[in-house]
Formats: sequence, C-alpha cells, structure tokens
Amino acid sequence: MTIISKKNVSDIISYEFWEMYGLNNRRSILTHTGAWSKFIQKKQQGAFYRDRKNVHGSKLKISSEMCNTTTGKTLQEKYAFLKIEREINCILLNLIQYIHNFSIGIAQGERLDIISGFMEESLVNITDVIAQTYPFRKTFILKNPVGGNKNILIKPFSPKVWYMFILLIFITTALLKILLSVLHAFEMVDDKSWSLVILILLSTICLEGSPIESHFLSFRVFVYTCLLSSMMLYNYYSSNVVSILLTKPAPNIKSLADLRKANIKLGVENIPNYYKPESELLTTNDFNAVLNLSEAIVAIKGGDFAYYTEPATRYKLLQERLTFLEACSLVEIDLVPVAFVTVMARKKMEFKELLKITYRILIERGFLNREIRRLLERKPVCLAHVDYTVLTLHDLAVAFIIYSAGAILSVIALLLEHLYVRIVNIYQKKTQ
Repeated sequence: MTIISKKNVSDIISYEFWEMYGLNNRRSILTHTGAWSKFIQKKQQGAFYRDRKNVHGSKLKISSEMCNTTTGKTLQEKYAFLKIEREINCILLNLIQYIHNFSIGIAQGERLDIISGFMEESLVNITDVIAQTYPFRKTFILKNPVGGNKNILIKPFSPKVWYMFILLIFITTALLKILLSVLHAFEMVDDKSWSLVILILLSTICLEGSPIESHFLSFRVFVYTCLLSSMMLYNYYSSNVVSILLTKPAPNIKSLADLRKANIKLGVENIPNYYKPESELLTTNDFNAVLNLSEAIVAIKGGDFAYYTEPATRYKLLQERLTFLEACSLVEIDLVPVAFVTVMARKKMEFKELLKITYRILIERGFLNREIRRLLERKPVCLAHVDYTVLTLHDLAVAFIIYSAGAILSVIALLLEHLYVRIVNIYQKKTQ
C-alpha cells in the first residue's frame, strides 16, 4: 500500500509499504518513494521498479537434482564428466540472485522454495513450473557403418541373380549338347561328349576361346551370344564391386527396432538410473555389457558397437582418443525424447510470478542458449576432405579363396586326366 504523510503545512512525504511472507518468517518493508514541498512539486527517491524487484535479502531454499555418475571411473573421466545441467542452473540462479537481491539458504529438514530436476507426476500437485533449462538427452553413439567390405566379391549380386546365373549355365549346356548331337548326326562334328560341351562353354565364359572352329551359323551365333552375355556380366560385376568400395551407405539404424535387429554389440554407461527401454534392449541383445568410457572407445573404434551414454559430457574425451575423421563421423541414435531439467517453485510461493518473468527475460535475451553452447560438448563437424577406403587381407580373402580353389581343382583335374590316360594306355597294352 502507499502511505502519504504530512510532515508540516507545506511538506508531504509518500511511502510504500508491503509485507513479505516466507515459510517461517514474516517481514514488513517500508520504502520512501517521494516528497512534495512548496518549492519542489515532486521528489522521487529511488527507482520504483528497482525497489519492487528487490526482495531485500529474503532467504530462498533451493534444491538441485544430482546423479552420482562418476562411480568407478578414472580421475580424468571424473573431471571430464561435468554435470552441465547443475552448472547452468547455478549460473542462472546467480544472475537472478544478483537481480533480485535474495540469499540462498541450505534446507535442513524444511520445505523447499525452488527445486530443479525432472518433472514427475508426484510433483504436479505441489509445484508450479518456472522454466525449462537444460535439455538432457542420452543416445547410442556408434561408428558410421560403411558396409560392403566383407565378402565383397560375392555381394554385388543378390541370391536370385546367382540362382538365375547357375540356371543359365545348365540351360546353355543342355542347348549346346543338343546342338552338338545334331551336328554329329550329320557327321559335321566328330565328338559330342559332355566333356567337349563343358569345355566349349567354360572356355567361352572364361573368355579363353573355343577349341572347335565351326562354319555353321547357328553354332557361331550360340558362341557369340555366350561371349557377349559373359562380357556384360563381367562388366556389371566389376562396376558393382568398385561402386561398393567407393560408396558409403548411410546408416539404416533409425529406431529401437532397427537397433534390436542389427547385428551389432551394445554397451551402456555405468549409470545407476536409466530408462526402462534401455534395460529391455540389453536383456534381448547378446552383448549385455556395462562399460566405462575407456573400454567403450576401444570398442567403438573397432566398429559394430553402440555405446549408450550422454553425448554432452563425452565428446571431449572421444575427440582426445579418436582421430578427427572418426569423431566427426560418429552416429547418434536417440531412443527417447529429450527430457528438460525443469525449475519448479512450490505452490503459492510469493515470488513465483517474479521468478517466471525473470527466467523468461534471461531465456529471451539469450543467456540460457549462450551458457548451453559454452558448456555443452558437441560432435565436431566433418570438413571437406578426400576420404579413402583401405583394403585389407580380410576384404580380399574371398578372392584368394576362389583363386586357390580354382588352382587346386585345376591341378586335381590335370592329375585325374593323366591318371585316366595312363590307365587307358595300360588297358590297351593288355588287350593287345
């Protein structure tokens, strides 16, 4: 209320009086606002807004939710694991304390004025939301799956293409057998055996030429057709191999179902409190591991591993132990929506509207975003660069296996052929 006091006949003084109610105290405040005299019409002492926003050192009891997430970690990881939401809330509270001139007290078994944490159902009826501050998110971090390097020489074609290719070989062999039988019936070819048929077909497909020189148009058309189809098949095959080596497909893991179906290992950070979907996912996966960051980085570098953690506090150590290209190419997969740390005040708190307006001013003027950008660790941005794919022995193992199998089969066929010829010669000598 405003109080007008008449000091004498010509002087009038005005005051503003209000009472402040706390949990355990009640204070009356009287502020001098102005004066009038015969010579001075109005004399204002002090800014009205400044006096209104000044809570005169009232003690507010504030609590902040904290999680013990540094159990069992090294000293470096403990130092790196900063609770950013706590820092942001402390910075904002210090600004508000400077603006409104209140003091912060430690609650000792008493009710709280302000708390910060996640809004829960149990808090709806006893608190009012003041503002949302820190965006808390946990995600799976994994190396970008390149794909196409394992068994690359047998992957360009789908199984159906391989089945049709084998069927084409059988059909072509049968047609060539029929053609040679017809030519033999007209005494145009001396040999119509299966060995000759297979030899002609394999020599044509392998681009080695044919041992038979025929003057018949049908036979030539058949050989040229096999030669042309095999060349097209080889060109398409080699182009697919090159395209797979040069192309890095985007990760196709976008949801919890995709991650559950994917053939990758999962690990979770050693945090006591984590969401229920995470525990369900780990129980259905073959790799149920709770790892610290040092062990997880080794697994991430190896590939085919996803680590569930809070990225805001982990990218600093990841950048120290990974190369720049490895760090910037990491993939994040969110499983749950972002949860905001909320600042709440108790019901019917006398400073509730004042704090709401102040928090809104700080957010609109960019104080909150500035502190989040300053404290939050983010994934580095990949710059323009020339990347390359290293071919290892593992990538070319299939080629060596196929080549070795062909060489072994050719040696076996040669030995069998010599053995067959020797047996035939021995048999002929005995019959003579």
